Amino acid sequence: MSASRLLSAKPRIAVNVSGSGEAVIFLHGVGTTRTSWDAQLAHFKATHLAVAWDARGYGDSDDYESDLNFAADFSDDLARVLDELDIQTAHIVGLSMGGFIAQCFYFTHPKRVATLVLAHTFPSFRALGDKFVDHFVATRFRPLLEGGTPADTADATVKGLLGPQASVDARRRFHASLCALRRESYIKALRGLLEQDAPGALEDIDVPVLLLTGDHDRLSPPPVVQDMARRIAGSEFAIIPDCGHLSNMERPDDFNRIVHDFVCRHGGIATRQAAVSAS
Repeated sequence: MSASRLLSAKPRIAVNVSGSGEAVIFLHGVGTTRTSWDAQLAHFKATHLAVAWDARGYGDSDDYESDLNFAADFSDDLARVLDELDIQTAHIVGLSMGGFIAQCFYFTHPKRVATLVLAHTFPSFRALGDKFVDHFVATRFRPLLEGGTPADTADATVKGLLGPQASVDARRRFHASLCALRRESYIKALRGLLEQDAPGALEDIDVPVLLLTGDHDRLSPPPVVQDMARRIAGSEFAIIPDCGHLSNMERPDDFNRIVHDFVCRHGGIATRQAAVSAS
């Protein structure tokens, strides 16, 4: 079981924390929250300090009045999380939007990143191509601007993003997460994701990197993620079989095995810290 904390600086950021040792920080995608990482915190707590956040505007974290400056705001928030938890450097694991945030954070605070795990992500959302972006805007973004709610498109989003063999529980949890999103903050996150350019050249990343995706991922298909791997010297690439866009929920055992092996092989890089009171 993890300990929940609401960090003090505003907007306040909610985190779940388990274990002790080198820190592994888990960053969720645009349609989920920190609870999507429950299986990862349960697994990693035996060997690491495992932390999952709610990004600003999500879950138990605060909403905010200003527009979202995607790279700057999320990077500053993540730096605050590390500071408040007394973490100097960490292994950063980001999925989809979280993987893009991880890239933004690396190019803003490179010395605070021990390794990067970029799961089901992209070098920028626009890099997925005009056809895909136009479809995304028409099906997920424009309905919100026209007065709809995240719940209105939840069924179609679950069907479009999860693989055909995703469990009933994974589908239920993802659907519930989408329905719980707060409309105004969700709009800000989607707009920021659409507008944010690549924060830097992938070729300039200089820490160990693992990239992974699912063989049924339509948003971050294997060719896109494999091309990212080719551009990052020395990076590793994995495809999780029978999996769509959310391997941490669809295939948690496979995800945990691959990511845990990678992080353990690069142990000793992240700054160690004292145990946090969570079992």
